[in-house]
Amino acid sequence: MGSVWLDVRYALRMMLKASGLTAVLAITLALGIGASTTIFSVVSSVLLRPLPYEGPDRNLFVPFSTTKPTGSGIGLVLARQIAEAHGGSLVVQNRKVGRGAEAIVTLPTIALAAR
Repeated sequence: MGSVWLDVRYALRMMLKASGLTAVLAITLALGIGASTTIFSVVSSVLLRPLPYEGPDRNLFVPFSTTKPTGSGIGLVLARQIAEAHGGSLVVQNRKVGRGAEAIVTLPTIALAAR
């Protein structure tokens, strides 16, 4: 046990002797721990826990969308153009039950040729 205290005292003396290196290492360690904690918190809240509302599989997030009655947000316009280019359609309508709207994407089915 006595040799452990001697080692600790020696380590502290060396850290005081090279205080610049000690400061850089302490800051690097603190930033690494902070970044790891932040990333884990985001992953835990986004990927590991269920979403805090009913029917998360029925919700649609469209970047740059709008709450205009015609549903003309840029994300909806692009999604509608893509669906129409593939022979389908995109309709935005109010939900029958609850708040919000739902986007219904309809795409044609193509029978695959038998191999």
